[in-house]
Amino acid sequence: DEEVLQANIQALQTFISGLGLKLRPHAKSHKCPDLARHQLAAGAVGICCQKVSEAEAFAAQGIGDILIANEVVGSAKLQRLVRLHRRCIDLNGQLIVCVDSLEAAARMNQALEQAADDQGLAIAKTRAITPLSIYLEINVGQNRCGIAPGRAAADLAKAIEEQMPRLCLIGLQAYHGAAQHMRTVEQRAAVVEEVCNKVRQTLQAFEAQGLKRPEVISGGGSGSVGLDAR
Repeated sequence: DEEVLQANIQALQTFISGLGLKLRPHAKSHKCPDLARHQLAAGAVGICCQKVSEAEAFAAQGIGDILIANEVVGSAKLQRLVRLHRRCIDLNGQLIVCVDSLEAAARMNQALEQAADDQGLAIAKTRAITPLSIYLEINVGQNRCGIAPGRAAADLAKAIEEQMPRLCLIGLQAYHGAAQHMRTVEQRAAVVEEVCNKVRQTLQAFEAQGLKRPEVISGGGSGSVGLDAR
């Protein structure tokens, strides 16, 4: 079984690396730090988690490069997010979180500001103020979360850049999970192409606003990876 596991991990990593892309597998499926370590050893740049609690569990096991591929709201969870942010820094990693609204971004920025104000220790002052990396999630057709692509996304990115110094926008999340459940390759390809069009529309809006192009475009799923990657 371990040979099959390693072969599967390496096959996907080789495919993605061969296209000049980076792989960040989602750990919500296996929920196992040991399996995540195998994926990281094969070349993955980090892992994805769906919730703060999942990310906390992996960080507690020494895995520090984590994307929470979801929005985080609520004061209690935001306080945990700040602590997790520091923990990932301690592990020489990086915590990334998705944002899709001005209100959620403002609350996240406020939680980081409050952490810096509340704790007078030098160690807190250096770590709490390290900007938290975020992906702006755009709605690419799944209609579950995400801001509208194009101008609306660019306007939100500009507001974050100008008003929220504790947040650092480094990427876009363009995930359409339903694509991998389409019955035919042609149907999947059509959905993936529509996702790509919405990403292009958003990048054009960023350029029109004079915004820096995001470093990362994140998306794709197991059932459509061949189309997503290309």
